[in-house]
Amino acid sequence: MLSLSDEQAETLNEQMPDISVVNIPEGAADGQPAYTTWSFGLAMHASPELDEETAYQIVKAVMENPEPQVSALANLADVDIAELTLSSGTVPFHPGAARYFEEQGYDIPDRLMSSE
Repeated sequence: MLSLSDEQAETLNEQMPDISVVNIPEGAADGQPAYTTWSFGLAMHASPELDEETAYQIVKAVMENPEPQVSALANLADVDIAELTLSSGTVPFHPGAARYFEEQGYDIPDRLMSSE
């Protein structure tokens, strides 16, 4: 496994903000040391014109009923999808999505806050 150097990770963060840089801990795979790599997540995007309540209800359905996502991607079975979204997301939330996360008590990182 080849790890990104600190310089490479910094370049990605600066020049490709839609890509997340992640640190994989030692032992994530048998015999693998810790390493740094890039990732991007599967996501749903909505037009800013989508009304807030519809966006809220979509996010609520996804977050509170993970079974369809787990059925499509088995490795999500032990993943907190909300935490993954907050840690790896790169696109600002729709106001309806932000409302859902705030109501659930999550702190939304500045990079995910909508400018609306």
